[in-house]
Amino acid sequence: MNNILRIEMKSLFNKFSSKMSIFVTIIFGLFLGVANKANADPSCAGIFEYALVLLIFLSAIPGFYISNDFTKNTIRNKIITGNKRINLYLAKFFAVSLFFLVCMILFVVSSIISNFILIGTTGINKNAFLYGLILLLFCIIAVSAITTFIAMSLKNELGSLASLLLMYMMMIFCMIGMELFNNSDVMKLICDILPISQLMTLNLVEVPKNVLIKVLYSVGLTLVLTVGGVLIFRKTDLK
Repeated sequence: MNNILRIEMKSLFNKFSSKMSIFVTIIFGLFLGVANKANADPSCAGIFEYALVLLIFLSAIPGFYISNDFTKNTIRNKIITGNKRINLYLAKFFAVSLFFLVCMILFVVSSIISNFILIGTTGINKNAFLYGLILLLFCIIAVSAITTFIAMSLKNELGSLASLLLMYMMMIFCMIGMELFNNSDVMKLICDILPISQLMTLNLVEVPKNVLIKVLYSVGLTLVLTVGGVLIFRKTDLK
């Protein structure tokens, strides 16, 4: 497991698209400080909104990385050399999770530094920021599970676009749903479960509600998709 995990992490992070994505996240973080300076806002406003946008578009990178393994048939070679399918699936999931996590850490750190230098961070509600980071962490894990599941299930070039489109559709669905069915308990439950929707409710002014429940939703979604993905991949015919 350790060996295949190192291989998958190296393969993902050494890609030019991954390196460019990491660079872009840092630029986004620095830009956020400039924008808040222009608005004279020391609360570091927009950090979670930018994180949401980044997470949606970044999902295409690991999606392409996984689907590329199938199109070039290198995934079959990895299995032939003795790697168990469950280990290979989990290695890809952990690699994708680490990729998202690195990007988000760099984004948050660069945005905080930029705000601190340019205008200060006196307007930040520390509790809202802390709980927001906790939700962001588990949302990243859930999004990683979704991205891995889709790419490993489709097994072709659509895996990269499907992840991005699904994240975008989730965001649009929750925006329209909460606007049209704001009083619906079912819609609120759906929005609480979906990681993209959780990020949409975060800000640095108010402490998010039901943090523990939303974390449990993300953990549950991750477990369901990961177990389901492993079972599907074990039955997949690799020609």
